[in-house]
Amino acid sequence: MREARRHYIGEDRNAERALHSLREALSLRSELRVNLVRFIPLAAHEEAFDNLTVLSDAEKAVVRTFRAQVEQEFPRQYTITGGLDVDRSAVVVRFPRLTSETDVDGYLTTLLYVTERALAATEYYSTGRQEKVLALSEYLDYNSANAPPIWSLKDSVLKLQHMYPERLKKMILTDPPFWMRALYNLLFPLLSKSTVDKVSMTSGASEKETVLTELIGDNVPKSLPLLQEDWSISSDSIDIEQYLNQPMYQTHSPLESSPACQE
Repeated sequence: MREARRHYIGEDRNAERALHSLREALSLRSELRVNLVRFIPLAAHEEAFDNLTVLSDAEKAVVRTFRAQVEQEFPRQYTITGGLDVDRSAVVVRFPRLTSETDVDGYLTTLLYVTERALAATEYYSTGRQEKVLALSEYLDYNSANAPPIWSLKDSVLKLQHMYPERLKKMILTDPPFWMRALYNLLFPLLSKSTVDKVSMTSGASEKETVLTELIGDNVPKSLPLLQEDWSISSDSIDIEQYLNQPMYQTHSPLESSPACQE
């Protein structure tokens, strides 16, 4: 029912469009084998994975392919569940891409993995009370030459929008380049209020402290360990292998206490 409600809200409460949107999402999930994405961490443990009885041999082969794609894509652009916001929704932290090399299938698989993992963390840490995620995109050292092909980016974004309506709580762009701010200011009058409310740009330590403290809470260093003393966000401590082997619901730096302890 929650999934149907999200499509209903996403389609401005138009039942006919919502039904069409839901059917399209289910078809995409089936085509892309999204339900197998959450098995990616298990593929690291060969013997245990081979003995899984809930998956067929063909499905295990797909999961192994997914795992290989994610392992290849992650060093190209770190994107992790980096912490929790004040409502205990997952905070997805995305860093600038480091290379122009892009495997289109692997790029989409990794976005699906990141999304499914963030949703699993939100469900786990909020004990089912929240269903949205906060996206934090770091643009310091951004190089547009490393961006994936525009058609690939557009296709991936459209598929995510179809499959995950009403899942984005807010998107924060930190230290965006001048051209991005200029473009946003140009388009601002044309954007819907709901879009404007979800997108925020922030630069400099003072701005970031204000915005992030409001969204993540007073204990920001504990809730978002990748944050540095100068309010910059660093990928230096990211251990890719460790992260990919963690359970899907876990944040990059495991929180010391369980959801029940946070009540």
